[in-house]
Amino acid sequence: MGMTNEPASSTQKMRLPRVPMAVLVCCVGLSTLSFAAITSQSSDEQPLMVFVGDSFTGNYRFEKGARLQDLVEAETDHQWQAFNHARPGARTLDIVMQAHQALWFHERVDAVVLPLQISKLMPWESPVRMDKRGDNLKWWNVDFDSPLWASFNEEYRKKVLIHKIGLLMGFIDLGEFLFVEHIQSPKEREDMRANSQKRQDKIQRKIGQIESHWTKTPVVQSEVFACQAAQDLEVLVSDLKRSGIPVLVVLVPAGNPKVIADSFSPEARKHLEQAEAATLAWCEEHDLPVVNVVDTLPGTAYDDFAHLKGLEGNQMISTSVVKWLKTLQ
Repeated sequence: MGMTNEPASSTQKMRLPRVPMAVLVCCVGLSTLSFAAITSQSSDEQPLMVFVGDSFTGNYRFEKGARLQDLVEAETDHQWQAFNHARPGARTLDIVMQAHQALWFHERVDAVVLPLQISKLMPWESPVRMDKRGDNLKWWNVDFDSPLWASFNEEYRKKVLIHKIGLLMGFIDLGEFLFVEHIQSPKEREDMRANSQKRQDKIQRKIGQIESHWTKTPVVQSEVFACQAAQDLEVLVSDLKRSGIPVLVVLVPAGNPKVIADSFSPEARKHLEQAEAATLAWCEEHDLPVVNVVDTLPGTAYDDFAHLKGLEGNQMISTSVVKWLKTLQ
């Protein structure tokens, strides 16, 4: 009995180290194929522009053909390629990393468009620079001498290392993209169209919380300029300028303009006007071209307080973007 068990035990010891190596090789192979599939979508023959931002820009409530990137391509007669790297919940540091991701995937970018809500640069009491997972850090073009690295606390520095290693399993990103594209987004569109009472009540509670916050929050321009959110977005501007990539800011309301006009207190509306002025001043300070649709984007284009639902709003934005792109040619 002892003699028959010993060879089996030795064989098992020899094979065990091969398992993690095989898993690693498989992950790297899948990730390489995933990245190749994504990068192959862009063409060398046409100029390429990308949208960056949060869920407002991500357009998850829109079918293919009605999204911002689709409208831009159609309105330029497909003379431009347009890609959308915006993601839900993105803070300003996430937006910086989206631009790095675009350069990673497409190798070159000829223009960047940032639809920027006037609330994005506000110096909130508890600033959060990225989403909770911070996995956008995997796209950072690491420079340990940069001011950005110096601004990272210990948590963010660890996340850089962890998520860079996570690139070995980059196929997971593709899986998440496919999940959002084919499962989450269709469900969100279905929920939007059904617009149940439960959903309406949830939206109204959220609007009440936002109105209360803006009522209590006066905006001081000097504080906006000095806040972490603005400093992070400055990294995006300097990175793009250094690379010779033009960037357009499309300034959008903090939320549904009709709701703001009908439901917000005079103090809240005054503070939103201060936020708009401060954000415009920040863009001027950084010599950024701006299309301001704060007062012209119709409330009828909105689904809830923060997201668009129909072509009306998207077409207004895409037409402005196309007009700007023509000045670059």
